[in-house]
Amino acid sequence: MARSKSCAVLLALACLGLPSADGMLQAFSLRLGGVRAGEEVNWEFFAKFSYGIGTSRYKYRLRLEGPLHGMFKPSQNVTVLAEHYFDEHWPVVLSIPEKCARKDKAQGTRELSIPPDGSWTEWSGGTVEHVVRSHVWYYTLSSCQASLGRVHKIGFEFEALQPNGSHFSVEHQWTLPANIISLIFMAVFSCILVQRCRDFARSAGAMHMVMWVLAGIVAVQFIAQALHAVHLVGYSRNGQGVKALEILSEMLTISGQMVEATFLIIIGTGYTLQSEGLQLDWVIPVGGLIIIIHVCVIALSRQLDGAADKFHSHDGFAGLIILGLRMLLYAWFLWAVRQTKRKSSPRLKAFLEQFRMAGSLYFLSYPMLYLIASLFAPYLRPAILTVGLMILQIASNVWLSNLLLSRGEYFKVSEMSESELPGASSGGRVRKSVALISHYKEHLRTEIGVFIEQIFLRILESGNSTFQHKSRVLNVFYKLCTDATTALELFLNFDCDVDEKNIFERTVDCLSKIAQGKYTA
Repeated sequence: MARSKSCAVLLALACLGLPSADGMLQAFSLRLGGVRAGEEVNWEFFAKFSYGIGTSRYKYRLRLEGPLHGMFKPSQNVTVLAEHYFDEHWPVVLSIPEKCARKDKAQGTRELSIPPDGSWTEWSGGTVEHVVRSHVWYYTLSSCQASLGRVHKIGFEFEALQPNGSHFSVEHQWTLPANIISLIFMAVFSCILVQRCRDFARSAGAMHMVMWVLAGIVAVQFIAQALHAVHLVGYSRNGQGVKALEILSEMLTISGQMVEATFLIIIGTGYTLQSEGLQLDWVIPVGGLIIIIHVCVIALSRQLDGAADKFHSHDGFAGLIILGLRMLLYAWFLWAVRQTKRKSSPRLKAFLEQFRMAGSLYFLSYPMLYLIASLFAPYLRPAILTVGLMILQIASNVWLSNLLLSRGEYFKVSEMSESELPGASSGGRVRKSVALISHYKEHLRTEIGVFIEQIFLRILESGNSTFQHKSRVLNVFYKLCTDATTALELFLNFDCDVDEKNIFERTVDCLSKIAQGKYTA
């Protein structure tokens, strides 16, 4: 509890320490002038913003960062024209091949004179008023009136503020409250998950590896959500936020989602469901490669932040590549489940069919969400994708936790419910069996004899027992043999008693035959 309070205080201080500003702030640079691909570069996009209903404000300023490669330094002011375009006219503007003729479609223009010494121009701004609905405004720079000749690098700062004082563009205005709500849900779910894992470990003796994987996935997603929340709180204060936290958050989110998808594929391959014939050596490396590709795609997509046609990190080529990778993972999942079903019992086949249907919903959720979002206006897609992905993330975590931690169909068909030894996990079975023999041998002498003879030795001597079962029994005997007192008392209480069976002798004989490879069927 103390640690949680400390983290909350540090988070609050980090947010409060972010400086405030007048509005959303974009600070980039562009190249104007010269020739590119045989065409003079005299018209470039530099900013966009989605304004809500009401009267919004904007302002921008420019400075000359210098000609490329230091070829020359202008001796007088550089004149450019800032042009403002309405979203309903923007497709028509882009369709005009002669860029200098696009000015006729502009809703406003402003001539700016940039000093040659690299200092900023005065702020130029105005207001935008919407009555019916929200609109996106696009801002460009043109040098058509006075050719720049050589290539110039022009830096700019653009700030915008919504009518209600928000720094968020319309497509991102619900991001902060949605993220905070999702973070609260994740925190509550994490606490419930920790308690359920503790209860399961207490009853079974230990946590299975699948539970550790689930806990790791949830931890990564929670950290990603918290980092994104810090960035958004900063953005709401200064219009910029903490870019490094935003990028790190997105990388962790993608990694968590891909680990979760690979985990489902591994279970579909037969992990925890079948003890023989598993070939998982290539699954994890391939899954890791897909994670790396996802992260690289998002990183490349971030390089296009601020582009005229980009409203979300999954827009454009990045969204299409991620869509293709998700469908590839889905095909892999279906193949893995189909291969496992071929060598499964009827009961396991019934579970795998249910698992296939639930997994299909998981893998197809992103493509469906992506296609649904594409039906809406560009400035509405980010809200749909962001909120939708948050809901899907929480839903998938709840489903996985119920699948792995409840004693349902998965528990019944997986190795966690094998009944040849008591308990619910291999570690728990070994510890409980050793504790029973070591601590209750004085009170349960007859029962322990039956236990060793009818269960342990029968498993070792049976040609139908699996390698996994024999391995667990051998682990029990290994633990018992490390305690010289227990081994001696087994000999004295059974073999030295004429009325009892020679359990110690039979055990030694059985273990000797296994060492010689005679019980390997």
